[in-house]
Amino acid sequence: EHFGTFYHLIVEVQLMEIFLVVFVKQTFVHKISNTETGTVALGVAGLLGNKGAVAAAFDVMDTSFCFINAHFTAHEDAVEERNANFADVIHGLSLRDKTIDATYQFNHVFFLGDLNYRNEMPAENSLDLITKGKLSDLHAFDQLSREMSAGNVFRDFLTPIPKFNPTFRLVKGSGEY
Repeated sequence: EHFGTFYHLIVEVQLMEIFLVVFVKQTFVHKISNTETGTVALGVAGLLGNKGAVAAAFDVMDTSFCFINAHFTAHEDAVEERNANFADVIHGLSLRDKTIDATYQFNHVFFLGDLNYRNEMPAENSLDLITKGKLSDLHAFDQLSREMSAGNVFRDFLTPIPKFNPTFRLVKGSGEY
């Protein structure tokens, strides 16, 4: 129940391999109320939990928080499916008021996970920009940023431009990116 002596586990939720735990400082435990969790399965036939989301919500005094950890559809050309995954999650989570999507029920919402949105610039061009330290130039090719700008997903969410190198898969059998 404790993460060291300074933190206390207040909520945990799991859907197959999608897992979320929330710890708070021990000094805040008595200020936590209204904890609840929810899950949305988006895998095969909307039943399997290999894709989907888990959520944990709680109040700290008079401020409400919701953390959503999601795993969306993979593959570069599946942008529409990922956008649909997002909509299914925010409308499908059963938290507090079931008639309002999860992103508008809380003072603060943190959405995280393996969302699988990709950078559409060819890997060799991306690696060249990364080597030159031009990370902001990659942003124009980011699927998630494009979909957010178009208003298709994460309306009213704020996200900074990453200041760290993106991840790449290894080229099969080569040991190289």
